[in-house]
Amino acid sequence: MSSTKDDEKQKKAVRGQWRENEKAHEIPDNNMWIVFPCIMGAVFLSAMDQTIVSTALATISDELHASEAEYSWVGVAYMLTSTAMIPVVSKLGNIVGEKIIFLVGIVVFLLGSGLCGGAKSMIWLCTARGVQGLGGGTIMASVQIIISLITPLQSRGKFSGLIGSVWGVASLIGPLVGGAFTEHVNWNWCFFINLPIGGVVLIALIVFLKLNPKERPPYKEVLKQFDYIGLLSILTAAICIIVGFSVASSSTWKNPAVIALIVVGGVVLLFAGVWETYTTKSQIIPPRLFKTLTTSSILFGTFFHAFGFFNGSYYLPLYFQVANESSPTLAGVELLPFSLGSSITSVLSGFLVARYKRYRPIIWCSWAVQIVGYALITTLERDSNRAKQVLYLLVTAFGVGGLFQTPLLALQAAVPLADMGLSTGAYVFVRSMAGTVAISVGGTIMSNLTKKKLANIPDAGAMASSSTEDLTGIKDIEPVELKLEIQQAYSEAIATIFIVVVALIGVGLITSLFIKRYSMEVKNVKQGETQEEDKEKQDDKEKQTDIEGSSQITAAAATESYEKQEKEKGTS
Repeated sequence: MSSTKDDEKQKKAVRGQWRENEKAHEIPDNNMWIVFPCIMGAVFLSAMDQTIVSTALATISDELHASEAEYSWVGVAYMLTSTAMIPVVSKLGNIVGEKIIFLVGIVVFLLGSGLCGGAKSMIWLCTARGVQGLGGGTIMASVQIIISLITPLQSRGKFSGLIGSVWGVASLIGPLVGGAFTEHVNWNWCFFINLPIGGVVLIALIVFLKLNPKERPPYKEVLKQFDYIGLLSILTAAICIIVGFSVASSSTWKNPAVIALIVVGGVVLLFAGVWETYTTKSQIIPPRLFKTLTTSSILFGTFFHAFGFFNGSYYLPLYFQVANESSPTLAGVELLPFSLGSSITSVLSGFLVARYKRYRPIIWCSWAVQIVGYALITTLERDSNRAKQVLYLLVTAFGVGGLFQTPLLALQAAVPLADMGLSTGAYVFVRSMAGTVAISVGGTIMSNLTKKKLANIPDAGAMASSSTEDLTGIKDIEPVELKLEIQQAYSEAIATIFIVVVALIGVGLITSLFIKRYSMEVKNVKQGETQEEDKEKQDDKEKQTDIEGSSQITAAAATESYEKQEKEKGTS
């Protein structure tokens, strides 16, 4: 029995000790007081664009006469193209450099923002959101990779916690800004606001961001080894599945097109998994990331966490507009407990990981708190009081915030430095894919349930034909009895979305139990010290060789002298 315990302790002690044989992580010399706020600014713009439209969607839909499918595609188009870019970012970074890819991503994002602001139709807006997504996905993946390059793992929790808090602040400010612009200016400024802020961030990063120069493989070699089939199959699967959910939101699950798209997407995704396992090319998502319980558990858990977060960011404001008859701006204010709470928790969790070098307790507690919070949200109804709404959102936020960046730190601790970029890219890809699926699934549930419930309400009339574009007019419905029935129908549909979320968060909690503890100690040196350190080691080695050689010569001479003296004594 004791032998088994000793073996287990030895395994735990050894886990992560392979880092001792790794080459030191060379940290570039950056002015973090300038560089890091600029990186946070880039993340903020990209993250805010995923939430700023949540309170403006109803108004945009009214003004541009959006159909049910077009309504959901304002969010889905952004998430889909951003997801498509993420797998290629790390590959492109290896070819032309991570900084260049990061800056190009910001430029494309700003271009898309300008196009969105000038949109005159839903097709134009959705297309421009796709352009925005290309830049936004590049920004999100590049930021995580760059943070891993310019900060040591031991203290990365502080920086990651702050990056995670940006998501909370963005989801806090996004709905407020979106609602304010929609009510007091116009919705176009939800997108134009990115241009001046993004311009300043872009110029500052061009001047101040420094990354270590490194040898890069020749272009021909990279193009030869690039996994085109893997990338194409992953993107095809993602597009088929997302489009299938979007079509389902405007029709029914019995639609042949919906069934065909989802089945084809599933089959292609299965093919992609097999291909990535056996291909000799440079895989988009290396299967080795899933060969340990820790890395696979983290990546699966990331999907479930993002599924809940994005549903909360998109559909809680709609609940407030329906149940509380709130304006878009007020709906953003009512989302503050969710946004602010998750932001604060993200910062605290990052600092705790940096201080104590432990991540598992934070991950486990966050999953448990999330389940309680989302379960409470499912009980919210049309007439739920404000105190309940605030309390339930706060509880949920405390669980959500702890999982913004802590799992990424655990993932980076569990892989070699050589796989840091790939694992980080996979993490961001899974998170982005989950967001896309979440918005589509949430829209499908809300659309189908509200149509069904409204069809059973006498005199609901045109409300049954479209479940989202008439949200802003619900408060004006007469008689009051009819309005209350319609509000209850929407509240129940939104609650059903979070019932699905609770189930998936429960699965996420179970997967988190398989995460093992890895050492967060990594050898770090400042830029330029690696060569000096290697030279010093070589000099020390040569000195040691000289000393050992001198000792051997001296010992040999002493032995020879001793033997000579003994011979002379014997002769005399």
